[in-house]
Amino acid sequence: MYERKVIGLAEAEVAVKAIIEEASKTDIPVTAAIVDHDGILVYLARMDRATWSSVVMAIKKAHSSAKVRNHTRAVGQFIQKMGWGDMGSAFGTDVTVIPGGLSITEPVEGPINPGRHACYGGIGVSGRPADDDEALAKVGLKALQDVVWPQ
Repeated sequence: MYERKVIGLAEAEVAVKAIIEEASKTDIPVTAAIVDHDGILVYLARMDRATWSSVVMAIKKAHSSAKVRNHTRAVGQFIQKMGWGDMGSAFGTDVTVIPGGLSITEPVEGPINPGRHACYGGIGVSGRPADDDEALAKVGLKALQDVVWPQ
């Protein structure tokens, strides 16, 4: 038998509030989603005027980063490096490699090693260009990590 830390509503809310606070500094709305280690939705927030597609993509980015246990950008880069073609041929349609999805791990320096770093869930942000979505997701990840694993 083993024990497992699980992202709960309180931790998810901290991350999403940080994302929404940062996103509110401009007039471009986003949707933020947090899922647990199984990819199950824990928290979703859609800013006023955020599109329906941002809801779908925020959830998909969060789910993807939790299930593949790595950031969506890193997964896309890995697929390209391996020459596997498109994402669908590697993981099917349930996973996206569009940046903006981050795995929830303890704070680590450098790239995540899915075999060494436990994944507790995923954060997905959508509604802006992919690099901006990823930057906002990083704000949420840092806020969550600061609460769960204070330095």
